[in-house]
Amino acid sequence: MVLKEEPDATVITPWGQTSELRMRKLSPGRGIPRAEVIRNQRERLFAAIVAVASENGFEATTVAQLIEVCGVSRSDFYKHFANKADCLIQAVEAISEPTLQELQRVREAAGKDAPEAVLLRFLELVAAQPAAARICFVELYATGKGGELVADGCFRSLLRLATELIGELPNRRPAPELAEVLLGGISKIVHTRLYRREEKELPKLGNELWTWLTSVRPPPAAFGTPRRQRAPAGPRFTGYTPAERIAHAVASVVSERGLGAMQTSDIAAKAEISLSTFYEHFTDKTDAVLATIEMSGAQMMASAVPAARRAASWEMGVKALYEAMCAYFAGEPAMAQLAAVGIYGAGPDALARRDRVIDSLAEMLAPGYEENPDAPAVTAEAAAATAYALIREQVRRKGPQSLPAIVPLATYITLVGFVGPDRAYAVAGNPPRRH
Repeated sequence: MVLKEEPDATVITPWGQTSELRMRKLSPGRGIPRAEVIRNQRERLFAAIVAVASENGFEATTVAQLIEVCGVSRSDFYKHFANKADCLIQAVEAISEPTLQELQRVREAAGKDAPEAVLLRFLELVAAQPAAARICFVELYATGKGGELVADGCFRSLLRLATELIGELPNRRPAPELAEVLLGGISKIVHTRLYRREEKELPKLGNELWTWLTSVRPPPAAFGTPRRQRAPAGPRFTGYTPAERIAHAVASVVSERGLGAMQTSDIAAKAEISLSTFYEHFTDKTDAVLATIEMSGAQMMASAVPAARRAASWEMGVKALYEAMCAYFAGEPAMAQLAAVGIYGAGPDALARRDRVIDSLAEMLAPGYEENPDAPAVTAEAAAATAYALIREQVRRKGPQSLPAIVPLATYITLVGFVGPDRAYAVAGNPPRRH
């Protein structure tokens, strides 16, 4: 889709509205320095890729669309960027620095209220520039490893600021690990609102999120190390039907090669089926990915929900739920890689199917509001998002087999906003009792 230039098709970007980009063209000569022309071209291309990728998705974006929107020639595009991924990555880098500078200005002006003020301003910036935020939080991952590295760099910059701000809160000891976990949860909430195109809700959530964040105090003591689970011996079960075998093959190929490089022929080869058999069940690789995500989520919840219901109490059920979820992913490492890492480049339909599990988890935390009626309404969503972010980072850094190690922290983060640090720690540090 090529964006039209009518007002209703205008997209606001940090470099201006798309309807104005062609009119801002500069030509060399007439006393205009070449460096100024280059800066003008790059900014118009940045604005174009922000607009087109946020509307169409990175995969569907073409260089021809960017040229049509901003009026920069194809030859000039390739003087500035190697490809569309390079253009998007550099646009994100150009967005991140001014954003951090703005947050620092807010911090310096707000004084003792800086932690809350910075959070609220960050959410306002996301809502004010949704197209730019969408390529930073959603579309960047579709560019591959290069985009992931830039995303990690932006996260580390925000984490340094968040850690310093948490240290400024009264009666709070430094807790950099907790700051990282909480920032991961906030980032997941922002990511979800952006891909669902519900970013206008974020500023309204600001006060509730701040109340929840201040309720999550560091645990009173360190957690014990959970018993390491043995990986299943022998060949892994790949399903009863061709569709199930294809789903397991999809997860394996994504884990080995990445989502962008995967072809239907790779899936068929891994599943040991013909291409004609593949197309009897799925229209293309995207259809197969969606089915795989849905299947893995259903399988995981089928084991986790009964485990939670068998627990002696609601709090113990939360821990049993995380134990079952982490055990499933530890036993299905390829599914874990797909659901926690590879899915970020799979588009909004895949993200929506993945988030059904997170939404189900948030719904299961409803008894927490009976324990603490004053807990902000966002508490369950924030706890579920933070637990998912914790799982994702553990998979990325130490692999799916290490997931049981995070069960105590995930349990604590989920419960502390409802029952307080002492009671949450008592549950998180003990095995769930069964009836």
